[in-house]
Amino acid sequence: MVLKNRMKDIVCYCDASFNESEKTCKAGMIIAGKKHRTVFKNVFTSTHAELLALRETLLIINKDEINHFTIKIDDRGIVRRLDDGKSLKGENREIYRLLMKDIRRLLKETESRVIWIKRNKNKADKLTR
Repeated sequence: MVLKNRMKDIVCYCDASFNESEKTCKAGMIIAGKKHRTVFKNVFTSTHAELLALRETLLIINKDEINHFTIKIDDRGIVRRLDDGKSLKGENREIYRLLMKDIRRLLKETESRVIWIKRNKNKADKLTR
C-alpha cells in the first residue's frame, strides 16, 4: 500500500505462532522498539494467527495515535492480498475476509503499510516462542 508524501516511517515487526492441538497462537509485536506479546484462543489456522497478530499490532498503533508505520511480517500471502485487494481463500475465508476488512480500515486510519520480509529477518519471531 503506497501512500503519497509519506513522512519517515517507524518500523514495526509482527509475527505469530500457531498451536494446532490447543487452537491458540502467540503473537509478538515490536512497535517503535517496544515489545508486546499476546495469546489468542480459538484460532483455526496459522493464517488466522497471523491476521490476529497483524490486527493487534494495528490496534496498538492506533491507540498510540502515531501514524506512518511500516509493519514487517513474514507471511507473503497476506501481504499479497493486502496489496491486490483480494480475499484469502480456504475453509475459513469468511473469518479471513472480516479480519482483512478490519486490517485495511486500520491501515488507512494509521497511514501504515505492510511489507513482506524473510522469517529470519523478522525480529518479532522470537517473541512467539
